[in-house]
Amino acid sequence: MTRRDRSGLGQGTLLRGLRSVPMRPGGIAKTRFGGMVGSHRVHDSIETELSDFRAVRRAVPGSTVNDCIVAIVGAAMRDYLTRHDELPEGSLVAGVPISIRPEAQSDHGGNAVVMANVPMATELDDPLEQLRAITEVTKAKKEFTHAMPANALTDLSEYMPGTLLTAASRLSAQRLINGSLICNTVITNLPGPQQPVYLAGARLAVFDPFAPVNDGLGLLHAIVSYTGTMRIGFTADRDMLPDPDVYLECLTDARSRLLGAVDAT
Repeated sequence: MTRRDRSGLGQGTLLRGLRSVPMRPGGIAKTRFGGMVGSHRVHDSIETELSDFRAVRRAVPGSTVNDCIVAIVGAAMRDYLTRHDELPEGSLVAGVPISIRPEAQSDHGGNAVVMANVPMATELDDPLEQLRAITEVTKAKKEFTHAMPANALTDLSEYMPGTLLTAASRLSAQRLINGSLICNTVITNLPGPQQPVYLAGARLAVFDPFAPVNDGLGLLHAIVSYTGTMRIGFTADRDMLPDPDVYLECLTDARSRLLGAVDAT
């Protein structure tokens, strides 16, 4: 008797669907952010207006706010690693949560996301060309995730015994030791309240996102929107990013170059 999940999808069907997931050829480029993290952290953030991205999305049809953020982060990492003469030849890759909830169920509670690896096109210097390349990739990944039932991806753990999950965790740690990385950074975007938030009569002025780093991921980016603004924050291991002021400058410049490229067109 075949075990079935809540949608009636058989285990065999589930596994065949998962085997059809396209894997990115080759490994992830190595950077200073891919090692073992220490006990100290650095953090900072920049703020931009959500309205700034409207013109960008018109300049690159089909792009989303998330695509614009990936482009800004990619350009910032490219600039920072170039300043230290450490930019890899291949594109850096970001782990980006992508929603797999069908639009018809968008008003339902809870989350339904998968982590997708998105090349940030860091081999490109032109901001708009970089954004176009990122948009093509994310659009293709969204089409793939919506082609499979959401619970076929999120409920995979139901078919995995504890020993297999333990072995997978050990394999992930071994890959890090052997220098094989999952991605170069994670970029997560969370929508915040668009109305002012108050506590005991005091208005919340800044919503500053902070993300935890981990071994193999010494630089993470968290983004949150609040009252029409968006704050792009980064958290990093201090030994991997000893000059956070320089990286903050790279983020600021990357945002300005993208917006400037739109103005020029």
